[in-house]
Amino acid sequence: MPEAHFSPEITLDVDVDEARILLRTWAAGQRNMWLRHEEEGVHPFGLDAEQHAAVLALCERRDEAPAPAAAPATEPVKESTRRYAEELRETPGKASADGHTGWECTAGASLIADATTPGPGRLGTMHAAIYTCPEHRAAAEERITGAGYNAETRDAPPGHRWDPWPCGHLTAYKAEALAALGNTTAEAQR
Repeated sequence: MPEAHFSPEITLDVDVDEARILLRTWAAGQRNMWLRHEEEGVHPFGLDAEQHAAVLALCERRDEAPAPAAAPATEPVKESTRRYAEELRETPGKASADGHTGWECTAGASLIADATTPGPGRLGTMHAAIYTCPEHRAAAEERITGAGYNAETRDAPPGHRWDPWPCGHLTAYKAEALAALGNTTAEAQR
């Protein structure tokens, strides 16, 4: 009996469109598993939002389409993502809580401003992240440093550019950080 092995030459007995459907179905199941585990407070397993977006982007590519040379421009915030962000803000989780800076901005966030403090260790401690557009970058950094944290702003990963968070969305890992960085005044910064 010949030994079974896997190699790159193995092909599926389906056409390209059927393969895309199979991959989308698998990715949806993996994403749902991740979300279910998060809801149950279990360490998530499956596909996070960025990984899920990457698989879906792969499904959309046509064989003759070249691979993208650079990260695409940030897309506008999808209605489903805006609603999900609002749900997160209304129902805080066990490991993190979500809020908003109060900025009235319809742009998708192409940057992430992390609120950190030094130590322990070389990496320091991340307390929160503000998802921001380039226009609100300085305001996010000012808010973070004004609350006593170090501001470290970076480009959002590719998955966030395909399906960005709303500008001003805030994820905090401590209640103090949420209170310090969230919109706690009646007058929202614009």
